[in-house]
Amino acid sequence: MASPPFYIPFAHWDSTPFQPPYASITTSKFLTGWLVLGLANGELLILSRATDSPIPRARLCGHKAPVVVLEPLLVRTETTEQELLLSLDSVGTLCKWSLADGRCLQNVYSTISSRPRGLRIVKKQKADAKDPVVMIYGAGTEILVLNAETLETVLLWTGNLDWPLPVVSGRSRVMTLLPDGQIQGWGLNSRSLGEGGRGRLALAMERDHTKQLSAEIKENMGRVRGFERVSEKGYVIVQKTGVSSYVLEDAKFALKEIMPVDLEIGVAGYQIVPKKGVRKALVMVWSEDGQIRAFELDENTTFGHSVKLSLKPVRGKSTVVSIACTRQEDKYLIAAFGHLGGSDSGRERARGDFLMAAFSADSAGADIRWAEKNEALTSSPLLRDDVTSSCSAIFANMLAIAYGPRLRFHSLSSFLLSYHEPIKEIHIPTTARICLLKRVRVGEHVAHGKDAGIKGGNEYLIIGTTNGELFIIEAPSFQLSKRLPISSTTVCSANLLLSNLGKRLRFALIASSADGTASIVDVERARIMVTFPSHDYSPLVSYATKTAQNTILLTYEDYVRREWNMGEEDGGVLKAPPSSRGSDRDRGALGTYERDLTGEGWREVRVGKFELVEEDREDEGDDAIGDGTIKNCERLCERGLPTASVNVRAVLDVLSHAVRIAKERTRASERRVVENHPALITAKSLLTSLVPDGIEELLGWEEGDYKWRTSVRSLFFQRKNPAVFGQMGAGKNVSILAKEAFNETEDGISGISPTVSACILLAALSTIGGLLEASGNSEFLDVVIVRALSRLAITGNEPALGVFAKYWMDENPIIRITARKCLGISIGTLSEERRTNTIAYWARFLPVQVPPELFSSKEVVRSVIILGQLIADHPDSVEQGLKKCIALSVELLLGDSNHSFQDTAIELVGHGWTTFQSLFDPFEVIHILIRIAASTMDDFSEARRKTLNKCILKIAEKNSPLLGSGLANNISYGSSSSQPAALAAVSLSTALGVSIAAMRTVIMIVREDAILFRDVLRLIIAAVVKILDPNGGLREKVMPTITELINEMVEAYPTIAFHRPTQRLALSVSPGIIMIYDLKTSAEVNALQGHHSLANFLTFSIDGKFLVAVGLEESMFFVWKFVTGLLSFIGGGNDGAPAVLQPKRKEPFANERNVGIVEIEWTGERSVRVTAGSQSTVFQNVDSTQASSWNIL
Repeated sequence: MASPPFYIPFAHWDSTPFQPPYASITTSKFLTGWLVLGLANGELLILSRATDSPIPRARLCGHKAPVVVLEPLLVRTETTEQELLLSLDSVGTLCKWSLADGRCLQNVYSTISSRPRGLRIVKKQKADAKDPVVMIYGAGTEILVLNAETLETVLLWTGNLDWPLPVVSGRSRVMTLLPDGQIQGWGLNSRSLGEGGRGRLALAMERDHTKQLSAEIKENMGRVRGFERVSEKGYVIVQKTGVSSYVLEDAKFALKEIMPVDLEIGVAGYQIVPKKGVRKALVMVWSEDGQIRAFELDENTTFGHSVKLSLKPVRGKSTVVSIACTRQEDKYLIAAFGHLGGSDSGRERARGDFLMAAFSADSAGADIRWAEKNEALTSSPLLRDDVTSSCSAIFANMLAIAYGPRLRFHSLSSFLLSYHEPIKEIHIPTTARICLLKRVRVGEHVAHGKDAGIKGGNEYLIIGTTNGELFIIEAPSFQLSKRLPISSTTVCSANLLLSNLGKRLRFALIASSADGTASIVDVERARIMVTFPSHDYSPLVSYATKTAQNTILLTYEDYVRREWNMGEEDGGVLKAPPSSRGSDRDRGALGTYERDLTGEGWREVRVGKFELVEEDREDEGDDAIGDGTIKNCERLCERGLPTASVNVRAVLDVLSHAVRIAKERTRASERRVVENHPALITAKSLLTSLVPDGIEELLGWEEGDYKWRTSVRSLFFQRKNPAVFGQMGAGKNVSILAKEAFNETEDGISGISPTVSACILLAALSTIGGLLEASGNSEFLDVVIVRALSRLAITGNEPALGVFAKYWMDENPIIRITARKCLGISIGTLSEERRTNTIAYWARFLPVQVPPELFSSKEVVRSVIILGQLIADHPDSVEQGLKKCIALSVELLLGDSNHSFQDTAIELVGHGWTTFQSLFDPFEVIHILIRIAASTMDDFSEARRKTLNKCILKIAEKNSPLLGSGLANNISYGSSSSQPAALAAVSLSTALGVSIAAMRTVIMIVREDAILFRDVLRLIIAAVVKILDPNGGLREKVMPTITELINEMVEAYPTIAFHRPTQRLALSVSPGIIMIYDLKTSAEVNALQGHHSLANFLTFSIDGKFLVAVGLEESMFFVWKFVTGLLSFIGGGNDGAPAVLQPKRKEPFANERNVGIVEIEWTGERSVRVTAGSQSTVFQNVDSTQASSWNIL
C-alpha cells in the first residue's frame, strides 16, 4: 500500500525579505495574539503581537490566487481547544491552518463556481455543537455548506432567488439579505436517511416561514456592501455611502437609525468589532483614499460615539486595501495596509504601507498616532544577498537556485547546514535576472523487466532570463552553452517535446516568452531551430502535438490557435485552419478546432503560469530526478524564500541500500558504511537540521549510559548553520516558521505544538535508527526512543498521537517500527486526564460514528489505530460500549474495499486479537481475512500477503482452537458458519476460492510453526474430508491444494499418516483413539482402539494393510490390520459409525532413555524397526499374533 508522503521543508529565512516581491496585502485579521495578513500572491503572513511591534512568525504558502477572506475557527483538538484559521482565495480555494504551528490541516479546491465574496461559520444545535459548518457564498445564487471538521461538502444550498448575503442569526439559524431588501430565515436541520442510510443524518436548509422579513434599503446610499449581526437582536447593513442599524423584534425587521459615512468616494471595505461584555460593538468603514469612519453601537442598536480618522501614507500616494481592528484594553488597535504607487519599475512597487495605531472612541480619534511598521515585513534589516531568489530546480541530484544572474548549486547537506557555501556557483553572462529553470532529460528510454522504468538520456538545465535569453547547462560537466535569444521579453516556459513525434520535433524544446513568441530549440546542439512569431502579443497558453508528425498547434490566451508544420527542412509553415465541420456551438473563439483536442488526435500540454509546477504534481517522487531525497519548492523560491523539502523516507531508503551493500562484503570488519559515504552524510545532515542542539535537546542528560550516548552523539555534525524547519501540510502546502518562533520557549522546537513535536521526533528517531543500523549499533534504538519520549513527558510537551498513527503502516520498516514504538510508549504513559481527552477526541472519528460521506477522512483510520492499540494494550481504560464500537470499526475497515483500510485493520486484528475476539464475531472476521487471502487481484502484493500471514499467525498464537474452527468452516463450507442462511449466500465459485485460501492458510501456519495447530488437527482433517465428498462438486478442483496440505501435515506431524495408493489417512485424535479416513469416499471408516495413551507416531505398511503406532507414554508398539472386502462392513454401528478395530499385535519397545523422537521403518513387507535414540527394536512378522522380536543395541 502507498504510504503517506513524509516530507519536511527547510528554508533559509535570514537572507530573504519576509514580504515576497510584487505582492500586496489584500486582507487582514486580528486574532488572539496574532495579526494575519493575506497577500495577492496567495501567501499568508503571521505576525506575533507579543510586543508593541509585530514580529514575523510564519509564512503559509497554500493559495495561488489573492486571499480575500480570513476567519477564525475554534475547534477541539487531540490535546486542547485550539484556534484555527480559515482562508479563502479569489478562485474558491479554502484552506484550514493551525495557528499554533502553521500547518495546513486541510484544503479544498474550487468550492463554488462563482467569485467568492465571504464565508460564515454556523454552529449547530447543542447536541451537535462539535460539528459546526462553513458556508461559502459568492457572486451567485448558490451557497456551499462544508463540514468544518473535515471540509467535506455536506450541502449545496441553491434555494435563493438572487445573490444572497447570509448572516448567522443563532445556532443552526441563518438569515439571508437579497439586493431588493428581502430577508429570509433559514434553519440548518438534520434529516434521517432512512433504512438505506443506516440511521445516518443528512443536513438540509429549510426555510423558516416565521422569518420572512423585509429591510428598508435606501437606494440613494448605493449598493449593499455587507450584512452583519452586532448583538442578539441588532443588525447593520453597510452600503456605499451609509450604515443602517436594524432591530429584529416581534417578527419585524425595524429600521433603527441611518448614519452617513461622509466618505468622498464611498465605502471600499468594512469591519465589525463585536460587542464584548459591557463594551459596545464598533462598525468601521473605510475608503480607498485612506478615510476611515468608526461608529459605536449601544445596546439599543443606536449609534453612539463617532470617530473620524485619516490614514496619511508616509511615502508617496497609497491606496488602502485592507484594515484590521480589534480591542486592546479600553482602546481599539487598528492596522492599515496600503499599496504604494508612484514608481513605474523596480522594487518600490512591491512595498506597501503598514501602519498601526491605537485610539479611543470617547476622544473621537483625536488621540491616534500612526506608526509605520514596514520593518515587520522583513525578517532581517541587513540582507546577506544583494538580490532574492527567483526560481529553482533539481539538477544533477542538486538544488539549483537562481539569484539575479547567478546560479548556486547545493547538495542536500550543503543546503541544510551551509547554505552560503554552495557546492558550485555559475555566473550567467547576462545583464538580466534569471526567471526560469527547467530540468530536462534528452534521449531517455523506457526499460522493461527487472530494470523497468525510465532509463538513460542526458540531463540538461534550461535557463531563461527576463530579457528573452536561453542558456543550457549539460550534466555532469556543467558546461554552459552560448546565448540563445528567442525574444526581447521575459521567458515564461520551456517544455521538452515527446520522443514519439516527427523527426524534427522529437526531444526538442519549445520555449515561449511573455509576448507569445515561441521557439523550437535543439537542446543537444544548443541551437534555435525555428521561431514562431507572437499573436498580438498574447501569451502562449498551451501547445499540442500529434504522434509521428512534425506538426505543432499553439493556443494563445485570447483563445486563438495556430497550427505550424515543420516539415523536413528548416523553418515552419503556418497551416490554414481545418474547414468547419458540423456545429460550431462548442468551438467558441477557437476557430474551427474543437475545444477538446484529444478527439482529433492531439496531445495538449499547458505551459507557463497554467502549468503544474513540481510541487503540484500528484506523484510523490520521480526516479529520474536523482535519488529522490530532495524535492524542489519552486513557488517559494519564486517568492524569495529558498526552500527545499527533504523526503525522509527516501533518505532512509538510500541509507538502507548502502547498508545492504556493506553487509555483502567478505570481511566482517568491513560490513559497515564508511564515514564519508554520501548516504551517511545526507542522513547526518538531516538529523542535525531536525535537532540543531544535538543529543541534549533530543534526549536530555543523565549520568551513565555512556556507550549508547556516545554512539548517538557521533551521529550529529558539530559545525552547522541549519536551515529553518517547516512543514508540508495538506495539499502539499508549505509553512515556514521564523527562527524566533523556536526560541520563544525553553523547549525549542518541542514547545511549538504537539504535532510539530511528533513530526520532528519521528523523523529524528527514524533517522537515528537508520544511522545506528549503518554503524552496527541498532540495538540502541529502543533505549533512544524511550529516552526521547520520556524527556517530552517531563517537559509536558506530549506529542500528537495522530502523527504516529499516520505512519503506523509506513512502507519503510524503520519509520514503521519507530512510529509503532512511539505510539505504544506514548499511549502507555498517558496521564488519566490526557487519556480521557484522547478517547473523547478520537472516538468521534470511528467509522461507526461518522456519516458515510466522511468515511474516507484520514482521521477515521487514525482513530481506529489509536483507540485500537489503546484497548489492546490497556483494555481496562475504556468502557465496554466504546470497546465494541472500536472493534466494530476495525471490522468495518477490514471489510472495506480500500486496501489501505484493509491492511491497517489486518495489523490491528493481529495485534489486539485477545481483546477483540470477545467484542465482534470472531468467525466472521476470520472469514473476511480468508476472503482477502483468496483475492486474485493483480495488486495483491507479496507485502500484503506477508502482512495477512503475520496477522493470522498472531491469532493462532493467542487462540488456535478458535482459529482452527474458523478455518475448518471456511474449508468445508466457504463461509464463516454452517448455518443455512450463511450457506445460501455463498456461490460455488466463491466457496471454492475461500476453501482453497483457507487450506493454503493452514499450510502457511504448519510451515511457520506447526505446534500452533497440533491440537486442532482433527477439525482441519474433518473439514478436508468433508470437501472431498464426491457429490459436492468441488473435489477435483481442490484436489491439488489438498494434496499439498496433506503432504505438509504428514511431514510436520508424526501423529498423521497417509497411504497414497489406498487414499487412507490416519490421525491420532486423542488418547486411545486413532481415526482412519477414506479420502476416496470422504468418510471415517475405522476407529482404532486398544491403546490407552496418545499414539505419538504412525505409519502405514507398504501395501496399506497395516498401521503401526508407537505410544511414548506406554512405550508400546501397536499393529492394526485392516479388513478388506465384505468383512470390512462387520463391526460398524447401525448409525453409520466407523468400525472399531483392536490391535492385532501389542508389544513393548526399547526406550530406556525416554527419547521423545522415535523413528518407525518398514524393513520388509511384514517387518518393522522402531528406533529410539541409540536403541532399535525390530518386530518380525507383524501379521502374527505371537511375539517374535529382538533388541539391537
